[in-house]
Amino acid sequence: MEIHMNKRFEFKDLPDMASIRSEIDKIAKDVTIGETLFMKEKGVKSEAEYKIKMAKEGHIMKHTHIGWNSWDTTAKGTEKIYNELTRRGSYVDRFGYCLDWVMGVPENMRHLLPVGTGLTFKNPDEWAKIGQVVPVQPHLGDHMIGSLNSVENTVNALNAGVTTMGNISQYYTYEYPGIDMEKERVIGMIEAIGVMGKFRDQGTIIHSNLDDGFGAQFHDLANLVGWAMVERYIVEDLLGGGMSHCFGNLFSDPMLRITFSQAMLEINKTHTPGTMAYGNTIDFGFDYERNFGALSSYSLGDIIAQRHLPSGHAVTVIPVTEAARIPSADEIIQAHMTVDMMIEKAQYFEPYAQFIHKRTRMF
Repeated sequence: MEIHMNKRFEFKDLPDMASIRSEIDKIAKDVTIGETLFMKEKGVKSEAEYKIKMAKEGHIMKHTHIGWNSWDTTAKGTEKIYNELTRRGSYVDRFGYCLDWVMGVPENMRHLLPVGTGLTFKNPDEWAKIGQVVPVQPHLGDHMIGSLNSVENTVNALNAGVTTMGNISQYYTYEYPGIDMEKERVIGMIEAIGVMGKFRDQGTIIHSNLDDGFGAQFHDLANLVGWAMVERYIVEDLLGGGMSHCFGNLFSDPMLRITFSQAMLEINKTHTPGTMAYGNTIDFGFDYERNFGALSSYSLGDIIAQRHLPSGHAVTVIPVTEAARIPSADEIIQAHMTVDMMIEKAQYFEPYAQFIHKRTRMF
């Protein structure tokens, strides 16, 4: 069978790896990983260091994605969530900031795209503040590595103290209409992964949400595991980065979530801590009462997985209004209190779960 490839640019026009590695060295030379309030409070140099420590201690980490479209609203919202959870005896370990898609292209091209509903950093000061509002570690996924603005965003994030970022799977499926610069996008992604690799011994983690990329098109988990192995080969073996896979958006069955978590451990030969297991968003609809059931179901599976064999993945807390609109701070707090109860009760379910095999802990 003859295979026809529709190439968007001529591969032979890419610079050789020696030239790319030289550029990576130049970029990395001017990068210093910043210290966030979270790092100061927890006494760690990176999120990876904290994750390994928490996995050993049996702490179930929690993650919240937030998507307000201005820095002022974001800062006030994160303060409210952190302060109220603390007051109620709860916690949140990491915030995922939903960047607007215009952040995925160079600043001089942003006028070509309609502004969306995500967060846009308008100046270096806003980048610098991302980890300085509350002691919760920032995570950046969308429109970072894999976008047209991979290098600039990665450098700004590292300087601000963000040590875990992605989302390389978006390279394969996300587009910026009207801006056809595929060769530059490939070079930028390679350079950004390379820069992250330069700081791998300082705890940098390159994140990929499998459900955002080609993985969403596979019909079985065996193929999904295979694709995750391909991404690991590209990021770790070829470019020297530390790879972590996120999954969960399209996983409705809590037992499959546990099973897949174990599979991700099997292929993680570098013992790079996980980022987060994302919430099952496909079962969320406009009936908020039913959504509480979906939240409880998927979070229970993820908690059991982390109790049995910790991988460093945080449990993502999805507010029940997620399918209808951008959740408020109060709705995020409400969801956290629900998941806290699931954490409390998971210890009673775990002994009855029939795990695929017994293996040694990663941490």
